Amino acid sequence: MAADVTDFLSMMPPLEKGDPRITAVPWDDGMTKACAGVLENPKENVLGIIAKFGDNDDGKDYRARYLLRGVVTVAAGPDQKGKLEPVVEAIASQLSSDRAKQVKAALIRELRFAATPSAAKAVAPFLTDEELCADAANAVRSMHEGATALLLAALPAATGICRTEIMHALAALAEPAALPALQAGLSEKELDTRLEACWGVGRQGDATSADALLKMSAAAAGWERIQTTNALLLLAENLQAAGKKAEAAKIYGNLKETRTEKEETYVRELATKALGA
Repeated sequence: MAADVTDFLSMMPPLEKGDPRITAVPWDDGMTKACAGVLENPKENVLGIIAKFGDNDDGKDYRARYLLRGVVTVAAGPDQKGKLEPVVEAIASQLSSDRAKQVKAALIRELRFAATPSAAKAVAPFLTDEELCADAANAVRSMHEGATALLLAALPAATGICRTEIMHALAALAEPAALPALQAGLSEKELDTRLEACWGVGRQGDATSADALLKMSAAAAGWERIQTTNALLLLAENLQAAGKKAEAAKIYGNLKETRTEKEETYVRELATKALGA
């Protein structure tokens, strides 16, 4: 049951110069007292705060939104044992409610700061929601522990922008378990998804990705050619740093021979320097 949080909201400091952005609210003694008060009965008070969220983030409900951010931040502190999970539980419960997508997006962003396994589990179902997948993927990625497994589990059912966001998160985490998915991503239909996979295999620095990435790059043009070239340079750099000089030389040699356009001069120069010739 949601509690009446009117007193806590009244402790919030005023906006600076009428700016409705959440970042314009200073943290003062009122904020400290409000957060402490909310955490005396975390679940019901958090539900009360969320009840004050408007369907549109127009700044009018800034007190509730900023207070929730403060509560999550304080609850995650080492001196607040046992307080974070009830906060996460309350926020997560509202993700399955009939609240507007904008509200759910805001709540997903707060769970990102909680960074607990239960928060990640609550966010994961929204990795395949076109309106919420960007916030969900960013949140899961930020939680690190178990994130790659959750992202990989969601990938088969993901399409369009959701698939791209998941691939981006997998690339950013750069965990070995994601390498097969990233390599498979090089043949994705959507360009943006392919390019996220390119970046991902480049970051991984695994020699088994070289042939597929070289093949993809050979068939690419325009923006895709530029980005696959960057991925190849990144892969070669990582291979060289790992002592795999022959594998790196194969990539540099290919780039030196194939990047023949005037605007690709810098690529030939980088490849030539890396080859020592």
